[in-house]
Order: sequence, then C-alpha cells, then structure tokens
Amino acid sequence: MAASRRAPRIPVAAVLALAVSPAMAASWPTAKLPEDTDSATVTKHMIYNGVEMRTQIFRSRQTTDQMLTYFRKQWGPKVVANDFEGWKILGHRDGDYYVTVQVRPEGEGSRGDIGMTLIPEKRQKIELGHGVPRPDNTVVFNDIEYPDDDTAARTLAMVNRLSPQQNSAYYISKMRSDGWTNAGDNTCAAGVAGCLLNYERGKQRMTVAITRGDNHSNIVVNLTGS
Repeated sequence: MAASRRAPRIPVAAVLALAVSPAMAASWPTAKLPEDTDSATVTKHMIYNGVEMRTQIFRSRQTTDQMLTYFRKQWGPKVVANDFEGWKILGHRDGDYYVTVQVRPEGEGSRGDIGMTLIPEKRQKIELGHGVPRPDNTVVFNDIEYPDDDTAARTLAMVNRLSPQQNSAYYISKMRSDGWTNAGDNTCAAGVAGCLLNYERGKQRMTVAITRGDNHSNIVVNLTGS
C-alpha cells in the first residue's frame, strides 16, 4: 500500500512541545500488526516541533474493537486510552519511546496510524522556525523536519497580520539580501488572494506559499537541500 508523506495527527497522549536529547535512546521499537493488516511507513524519522518521531499508517480487515483488543493484549495493562474526534487511541511506553495507535472504522474493517515518539530526557525550550526568515510578529505553529531523507526537507506553517502582498514584499527583499535568487516569476499582483514565491541558493530550494485569511495571512515555507 503506497502512502505519501504528510504531517500526522498528533495523538493526545504523545509527548509534544519538548526538546529531544536522543543520545541515550535505544533503537526505535517495532510495531506489530495483525496478519490481515496492510501498513506503510509515512516517515522513518521526523522532527515535529522539536520532538523526534516516526509514523506509519495501516488498513485492516479487523474491526476497530478487534484492533484495540489486539494492542491491549500486546501491550498489557499499562495502556492509556483516549477518544479524539472519532478516533480510538491507545498509548504506552516502550523503553525510551512512547508508542500510540489511533484507529477508526473504514468499511467493514478499520484504518489508523501508529506514532512513535522519543521521550525527552529533560524539558527544554524550543524555538520554532529557527534560522528561517519571516516578518516580525509572525507566529510559527508547525516546524517539521525530515533530516534523514535523501534530500533533507523542512516545512513551516506560520501566520501573521500582514497582507499577502506585504509578506511577498518582505521575502522579495529578504531573500535577495541573503543571497537567494528567483526560481520563478515571484510576483504578487495587488488584490489577489495569495502568492507563490520560489528561490534557490546553491543546492537549496525554498518555496513560500502565502494565502489570505480573515484579517491575516497563512504562510507555508518548504525548504529542501543543504
């Protein structure tokens, strides 16, 4: 079963908004699935807002209740259970990791995600968006890195009160001063709902997508290369 990379729904029991100190961690645990279940890896190593994770998706001919029973038997009594927007969620600690499965009905069977989170050794402050240019008073709410991909990648989701045209003007000036060159038309006419800017610098590529919201702009920055 093929799967495209995407940012996962973060299980409510997962450890989030913490910095990670992976040096002492053991190898990632293996998630065992029933035989009548197809699975695909979303990413083997992702850093989601400072937390190291790996995720996979699955579809099974077993029902949601059967899948929950399967994981409860596999993990034993130390299981945390939650419900979230139609998903049934189970989580437990496995050594240096927290493993979470979330599942919901699909057809006569079920589908779901498995997330593995490296538990931080200590709490640290995280600076989301570090090193990525953005206008003042821009809030970064997602900063996702894929450091082990063949081509390292990073995606940021941000919001601010500027218009798409004001944001575009900032990036056109800032990227030029930082040594980036245009990899596209990179114009944004007045009154349009959004802008798409493309830049390159050596082997690096950067795309900035800006869309108009309700009195704000949504900004998604994609960076590839190093």
